[in-house]
Amino acid sequence: MAAKSIVIDGVGGQGVRVIGNTMASLLAVMGYEVTLLFDYDSSVRGGMSEAFLEYDREPISNFVVECADVVLRLADRGPIHLSADYVIADVGLTKPGEHGEEIPFLQLGVDKFGRDLFGNMIALGRLLCVCDVDFTDQHLIEALPKKYIDENIAAIKYGYGLDRDSIKAIVPEQAASRFAERYAARVLAGTAPAEAVELASAYSTDDSGRFVNGVLATLAVTLGLGWGQLFSYSGFNITLTAVVFVMGLSFLGVWEIPIPGFVGAGRANRFQSQEG
Repeated sequence: MAAKSIVIDGVGGQGVRVIGNTMASLLAVMGYEVTLLFDYDSSVRGGMSEAFLEYDREPISNFVVECADVVLRLADRGPIHLSADYVIADVGLTKPGEHGEEIPFLQLGVDKFGRDLFGNMIALGRLLCVCDVDFTDQHLIEALPKKYIDENIAAIKYGYGLDRDSIKAIVPEQAASRFAERYAARVLAGTAPAEAVELASAYSTDDSGRFVNGVLATLAVTLGLGWGQLFSYSGFNITLTAVVFVMGLSFLGVWEIPIPGFVGAGRANRFQSQEG
């Protein structure tokens, strides 16, 4: 067989590394030569995450993927110059002119196996089917982690067994599910950085930590960006640094900030003298 190049496109927290590592392990167990490279943002959850996988029966000389045979797209964050012969995408992620299919993997994970994480294995099963990888149960047992192994095998087989007619029945062309969009929004919203909250609590009271947590979380939801994205903007980093610096000056008594529950050094000294 000819060598194949696979690209898995997603964001941190969607299981790109899990799918890539599992497929690479399975192919290695089956006797293929395999290369697997990852590219991801410094902040893992919510940032870009890509896997580039190649496999062949012969040693692989070129590890760089410029044109993929198949792209598995869980989010649209991949390199724009990359072309693909076939695209397997979650709902709403295929681009004009692309040849491929859309499947609500996360929704199927919940509907068929009770948890969205099994949507990753459904996607892997479909990817293996499109690539004509003919595996056995023993191959899967040797390649998969022991945790949830029965459910993962069942999910891979379910994805492998999907065909065009069953896919059309799952996702009618004019009534695509919005589950994937809601899930992606939930992943990207994230939670406030623990470090900023801890600093506010350390320099003042627990109420200040809750206040900062609320402000930062509101900012993330309002902008529709996850922390992996927010911290890639220099303006956000400068603003966050300035906020912590100003709170530090208030703690040292240079000035006081009227934040609910925030006790600056000057007010703390007055409270102490009143108690004395």
